[in-house]
Amino acid sequence: MAWIEQTKKGSGKSGGPQYYLQDLQKHVREGLRARERYPVTLWTPYGVVATGLQAVSSSVGRVGHDRVQ
Repeated sequence: MAWIEQTKKGSGKSGGPQYYLQDLQKHVREGLRARERYPVTLWTPYGVVATGLQAVSSSVGRVGHDRVQ
């Protein structure tokens, strides 16, 4: 559905690494905007893994990017 780009790798002052969602499909981006947050689940060769992370819409906060928190 998307891939994740890490930014601010070494910046402890700004809360450490940040991960932005890239190349979201249109229907995924629209769904994220409507709900603002979705739980992040990974599909791996070993099964489905609940990560405890949230995909967060760019409309939430001041970051201006769809991201993972």
